Amino acid sequence: RGQAALRWHPYPRMVVIEEEMLRLDKVCQPLQYHTSASVTQVVGTTNFPPSFAAAGYASCFKGFGPAPRAPSGGGADDVSFVQRAEVTPDVPEGAAQHVVLFKNVLVAADGGESARLHVYDVRDWGVKQVIRVGEVPEANTGLGGAAPASVSCLAFDGMILAAGTHQGYVHTWKLMEHEGKRGYVRLLNPLRVDSLPVTRVHLSPAAQLLATYSPTKRTWVVWDLETGKVRSAFNVDFVAHGVPVRLTASCETVLACVHAHPPGAPEGEDAPPLAALLDVRSGEGGAVRDVSVLRGEGDPLCIAFDGEVLAVGTSSGAVV
Repeated sequence: RGQAALRWHPYPRMVVIEEEMLRLDKVCQPLQYHTSASVTQVVGTTNFPPSFAAAGYASCFKGFGPAPRAPSGGGADDVSFVQRAEVTPDVPEGAAQHVVLFKNVLVAADGGESARLHVYDVRDWGVKQVIRVGEVPEANTGLGGAAPASVSCLAFDGMILAAGTHQGYVHTWKLMEHEGKRGYVRLLNPLRVDSLPVTRVHLSPAAQLLATYSPTKRTWVVWDLETGKVRSAFNVDFVAHGVPVRLTASCETVLACVHAHPPGAPEGEDAPPLAALLDVRSGEGGAVRDVSVLRGEGDPLCIAFDGEVLAVGTSSGAVV
């Protein structure tokens, strides 16, 4: 309702959100994801009070939402959160590190080799669909056996869902309606990207493009989602000169990439970090100007990009 203002409270870990009818200036009780595993990702809705989900190094995913209010009601800022959903395989196989959210639809991947994707509506935390990613047939792998489909990354725009796997494939689904029922059905045959795990998948909804990164070829490969054919490929060495991709973010057809050698890289691999942009539709792009500001700021650790502003957080505590 109206304009919201966000300001930092003078005390650590405190944020004050001010609105016409709302003020939240307390830290809620910590919620338990797991007793002995780190949280690697948290996603949340933009409405208040929010629903959110956590994934990490445990074999489970957990979703949280506002606790039901007592009949007596309470103030607008009297909000607490409780666990609303959990996915834990009967036989844990690996870490469930991947969860994506678009508006009220959330998709979480379990850590199994024949991975399943759980689709939730976070308004009631009802399971709307369970998608089995499935193995890639032996005839399509050329590896002398079927390739299991353990998920390595997810991308989701509400209509298209894409899952990269540790076996180098990308699987895609599209939201469709049949006989009055809506659900995600497989869109394209599994796309072969690399022999290494797929760690970068980006969707461009308006352009109907899917961009994936091949680390062995150091190339962005772009597919047309309407035809299932490769539209273009862009080698990053023209800009990066051998410095590996560390972080990526996207806004529609534009990718923002930060290239940096890993910490402790051997002598000779000490090139400074650099940032670059690439429009996967037109092929235009190049290194960001004044990239020298990244030098001496430690290792790039996180990235945010909205099409106009690119921000990079570093191990030295800087935001560039």
